[in-house]
Amino acid sequence: MDKFQLYFDSISKYPTLVEELLCSVSDNDEIVMGYNNEDERFGSKDGEETMNGMIVGDICITNAYKLHAPSTGLKLSDKHISFSLNEGNGSVAIICVTPEGNVRFWSSIDSKPVNFSIGIKDIFVTEVCCLSIDGVDTFVIGASNGTYFSIPIIVEGPLKKIITSKMSVNPLGSDNRRLTRKVTDAIFGESQTTSNLINIHWTQESKKCSEKNLAAIQVFGNCLIGKNVGKNNVLWEFNVSHLVSKAFHKLSLVSFLGNDLSDLHERVAIIDSVICGKHTYLLCGIQPDKGRNGVLYFMLAKIHIKIYRGVPEVCSKFDWITCLNPHSDVMKTLALSNDASSLRLNAFGQKSFLIYNNSVVQHFEIEENGLHSVTAINKSHTKFDERCYGFFTNEEELHCFLQYRGGTKLRLLPSGFEAAFIENRDIDEYLNKILSPNKKRTTLYKTLFSGFVNFCRFSRGDPKSNLLDEFRRSGSEHERAETIFSMVDTILRSLPAPETFVRAISTKRIEVDTELSNDFTIIKGQLEDKISLCKMFCAFIKNQNLDYELSFDNSAKAPVIELVETIECLYVAFAIFFRVCKNESPVYMEIVNLAVENRNEIDGSLSNVTTFFKNIPECSDIFRAAGSYLEKEIGKATSACEKYEIGKDVFILFYDCFEQIRRYRNEEWAITLKGEKHKSWTSRSKFLSIATPIHYAIKEFFEVDEFSSEQIKILKRLFVGITEFILDQQSPKQRWASELIQGTIDIGLLEVGIKLAEKYEDFHTLIKHAITLPQNERKAFLQKYKAKFADKNFDHELFKYYKETKNVDLLLEEKGGDVDNFISSCNDISWIRQVEKGQYKASAKSLKNLSANQTTDWKRSTLLAFAKLAAYCEENPDEAFVDDIRDAEILSKLQEKMFANEKENAGRSLTFEELIVFGIMKKTEHCLWHALLTLASFFKFKDAPVDEFLFSSLKTELWRAICQATNVREPRYNGNYIVSENNTEPMVAVFLDKISKEAIEDVAPVHLLSIIPKIGDLDTHLASLKDNAIFMAYLTNGLEAAERNIGEKV
Repeated sequence: MDKFQLYFDSISKYPTLVEELLCSVSDNDEIVMGYNNEDERFGSKDGEETMNGMIVGDICITNAYKLHAPSTGLKLSDKHISFSLNEGNGSVAIICVTPEGNVRFWSSIDSKPVNFSIGIKDIFVTEVCCLSIDGVDTFVIGASNGTYFSIPIIVEGPLKKIITSKMSVNPLGSDNRRLTRKVTDAIFGESQTTSNLINIHWTQESKKCSEKNLAAIQVFGNCLIGKNVGKNNVLWEFNVSHLVSKAFHKLSLVSFLGNDLSDLHERVAIIDSVICGKHTYLLCGIQPDKGRNGVLYFMLAKIHIKIYRGVPEVCSKFDWITCLNPHSDVMKTLALSNDASSLRLNAFGQKSFLIYNNSVVQHFEIEENGLHSVTAINKSHTKFDERCYGFFTNEEELHCFLQYRGGTKLRLLPSGFEAAFIENRDIDEYLNKILSPNKKRTTLYKTLFSGFVNFCRFSRGDPKSNLLDEFRRSGSEHERAETIFSMVDTILRSLPAPETFVRAISTKRIEVDTELSNDFTIIKGQLEDKISLCKMFCAFIKNQNLDYELSFDNSAKAPVIELVETIECLYVAFAIFFRVCKNESPVYMEIVNLAVENRNEIDGSLSNVTTFFKNIPECSDIFRAAGSYLEKEIGKATSACEKYEIGKDVFILFYDCFEQIRRYRNEEWAITLKGEKHKSWTSRSKFLSIATPIHYAIKEFFEVDEFSSEQIKILKRLFVGITEFILDQQSPKQRWASELIQGTIDIGLLEVGIKLAEKYEDFHTLIKHAITLPQNERKAFLQKYKAKFADKNFDHELFKYYKETKNVDLLLEEKGGDVDNFISSCNDISWIRQVEKGQYKASAKSLKNLSANQTTDWKRSTLLAFAKLAAYCEENPDEAFVDDIRDAEILSKLQEKMFANEKENAGRSLTFEELIVFGIMKKTEHCLWHALLTLASFFKFKDAPVDEFLFSSLKTELWRAICQATNVREPRYNGNYIVSENNTEPMVAVFLDKISKEAIEDVAPVHLLSIIPKIGDLDTHLASLKDNAIFMAYLTNGLEAAERNIGEKV
């Protein structure tokens, strides 16, 4: 089991074993003992001074004795008291030894005590216990310096009567004490022990052994010592203070600047110790601050000490050590008592620990992080609601002696286990009625039922695990999950008979101010029973680790999804019933009536409210009914006050239901959906489409001026709660740039809105708000979240926001490697940062690349001009790169002229080839002429834009298109060829004439000759035009005239 709760289980009969008798010492040094008066060995006799039903000091206990301890000036505890069972006559011998060494002995409970003294000086008694040494029951007394004394119990006769006159105090191991001390110091060096004895742990074999083999593990304030007590021989010594201080340095999250920690080991003390199995656990205190009122920190360490033939073997290291973080209630009790030594430690197995004193108990669990690394997790704690006088502990249980309840066992039950619910019922009969494991049920169901019944019997015994081995081996994962859901569904659809819950239950879940009708009383009892039973069943499933099995099904219709929805509907029903039964407003009942009408399952024999709560899994339809009611009634309302009253009640219903769902999901025992593979019912669009409009409905109320400040205050509370719940259900994508969070800010709840944006990591809304702040506030605000969300890419989202909203100035204000990397990926602004850094060539390249994607000619030309300027800013300009920019400028101008008459731009820079092909494809006189000019500009480029073969192909294709083209504005046909608009000459003749008579800018005549085709090159492309004599005459004459006229200019 990995989840526990602390539970006080009253013991009706005290343990009958003597070593488990409960004993404590009151403030008046009175020894108070609990006993079992039904056991024959402790049978009551006439004249006994028993305290049955009487007051012992201020203790009211039914079965208790009061004995007077010897006087002492120091604090007396249960460690100073021990018992011995006389097997001959069944009596109990009791001894009490004060810290000063005064002894009081009772040969039986009803005998007169005998007083004597040990005779110690400068030391005090730490502990007394009863051992069997050489076959004789002997009280062994341990002193603060590690010396021991024995008091054998001398008996005579068949009844083994104790002869008190022969009792004497004997030092243990005194004969060879001096010699063995010298040998020990020679081996280990002089003992570093400067503290007093805290605990004595006798080895298991030492409970019955000879004096020579009597061994123990002694726990002092700063060390552990393995010792053969009978021989007074120190076997080994393990000083833990340095290891604890070193571990504290490493593990502590607290900064101790200004403190000298070089002598920290001197401020380490072992507070308590316990042995569980083969391991010893130490509770250590450490005080970094030398001041008198310095804070005390706690650590828990584990040591493995091997016992060989009753002798503890040497140890020198911890298995693990970890920091403890006690609850504030524990620290308060320590502060009030000013005594950390009152804190005790107990272990349940190797992973579950209690620290406790007479006021509070805290439970820790150990989680392993790796080899020799663990973390102590604070699981639960409980304060004593009555005075606690003392404890008895063993490896499995912790008993305490309470003022009114007497002997009580502190148990760890699975979290969610409703012990009070179980104790008030015959649970076997109750579960048989509710869950009905009849013949119609499957074998899986019956096996699960049997395991659940056994689990519910835990209150009568210790919690067990693996109740469902057979269940795990049967059926498929899906079938097992379906069976679990079937049992939950049966619980929620059951109708427990009134006699099962009319009896008082210790914990009332539904508090009402008015007397309930019979219907409401029955519904109340049924809801309370179902909640308790569901809680028990969830605890059972988690206790048996079946919640992991439920999560294996990844389908959208996995049983676990329906199971969780069904249980959450029970909590929704709880919230609805609370409002309906209080009868504060008729709105709640009207909504319930509407929900029942929508179900179409009205039963004349039942009231609407009984019908609604009869089927718990359908209670989620209250949300749709409430939404419909709000929309309908708000429309009818004529005044702001009327709207407020209607709206408030509906909003409260949503708020209460959401709070109950959230409450269930936060319970440690609850079965919930884990990860993203299962989507809860409240995260589906069907639910959100009902819940989200409620957010906007409340928001509209804030625009009404007639509401009072108190009404607005109520609306704000409801608005925040509902909004936060809806945000919890949304996916991270839905919460990005959230309208719900922005709406919270818009209505004036700025602080709440910012906290919501933080919680749900809506960086967009945070940044949007930051932009509205003055410069200094904006910078401080953003710096805070940059640091807080450094690992969540807040910086990157900020840069993206600046870029998307065109806040380039703010983006450029940002400094650092991250923003530089981001800007370098933004072609439109990277050149600015490069200019700032003096990277002119890189800036020129960025500007040139940016120009290629411009849609407007003037932007393209401007960027290329900037690129050239940036290139010349270099100390040694790269002329080749400058030539590339010039070539790009030539193409840009050609493209600008080509598209002068076009409605749409190309959207980017076109290449030399693309411009010519565009002109050929358009077939207009303007485009063909500019395609020809582009072809002629081939010779302007520093680097040839195309190779000679492609140039030749483009020239041939262009002249072929010119031969076949006409003006697209008014085509006219003349014979077999197309002519232009204003003359009868073919377009090819017109173009040849223009080339020969007009000089083309920046193109030498010799280069113009290169773009004029040869008649032989066109023959194969003219098709039917070759048969037209007139056309061929125009073409031939035009070519000859062009070559002649241009040739004269060369």
